[in-house]
Amino acid sequence: FITIDCRRADHVGAYGYERPTTPSIDALFRDGVRFDHAYSNAPMTIPSLPQIFTSAVFPQPSLATFVQPIAAAGIPNAALVNNVWLVLWLARANVPFDKLISGGDYMAQKLTDDAVAWLKDHHDTRFALYLHYLDAHTPYRAPEGYAHMFADPKYRGPVSDNFDDVDGANSGRFDAADKQRVLDLYDGQVRFIDDQIARLVAELKESGRLDRTVIVLSADHGEELWDHGKFFHGQSLYDELLHVPWMIRLPGGRVAMRVAQPVSLLDLAPTLLEMLGIEVPTGIQGRSVVPTLDERQEAPRAAIYAEKVATVNPATGAPSSLKRAL
Repeated sequence: FITIDCRRADHVGAYGYERPTTPSIDALFRDGVRFDHAYSNAPMTIPSLPQIFTSAVFPQPSLATFVQPIAAAGIPNAALVNNVWLVLWLARANVPFDKLISGGDYMAQKLTDDAVAWLKDHHDTRFALYLHYLDAHTPYRAPEGYAHMFADPKYRGPVSDNFDDVDGANSGRFDAADKQRVLDLYDGQVRFIDDQIARLVAELKESGRLDRTVIVLSADHGEELWDHGKFFHGQSLYDELLHVPWMIRLPGGRVAMRVAQPVSLLDLAPTLLEMLGIEVPTGIQGRSVVPTLDERQEAPRAAIYAEKVATVNPATGAPSSLKRAL
């Protein structure tokens, strides 16, 4: 299960983006399931990832996550995470991963190195592995080759290869060329992550496990790139912040389908558990999409709820005040 921070759907090739930002992801899920209208329930990491883990709009430490029944089933599991807020929440909520690996500069290449090593150490067992990549989040510090992969070679403005000027991006002093340069850097970071995911797929293939593995990819939220006048995330509930990729590759890539029915990321936890053959706990707010994949089509939900919060308690993932809701 892979989540990518700040990953808006419309910068993924499988969702119609023309730039080659995600060739590995596109190839991996070509024979998989793509949800055309998947939505995060918040435009920022906390509470969006706790919402995914608990399948609850208002996640609390007392709520079980999808990890508890996986651990109870005796399936070896681990989380490799680059996001300090998520690490804090996982620890405070006592999410029972066998192993939680993180670090202050845990960028995509090192995270993937550790993931490949963990997979090699668990070659002969069932496993559940969770990865969270942060590299599409500012600061943009792409390795050599990625910072200029999509850049205009004639650009000579103030935006450097290492970009972390969120305040400047929202100040109104960036012109169209500057904004394009920032967007180019974002796309370069996305491609960097994609190339690392290719290494994970290669390890699964070489070890003979690719066709026995369920792979799920999504995001905590998107990123606003001046679509409505602002840069970054957390400030609104527009599609560029809530519409995220959600793709599933079933063992053997045995189904290729697009699902037009809107889905919420609250549905991820029950879907993962049902695919693993584990009973879904009662009381969760999401619902498994497996019936849709098996053509036991459920009626579409009436609404998908999302919230923008003024402040969040990082220990619980719960909002302290509600600013706006849809």
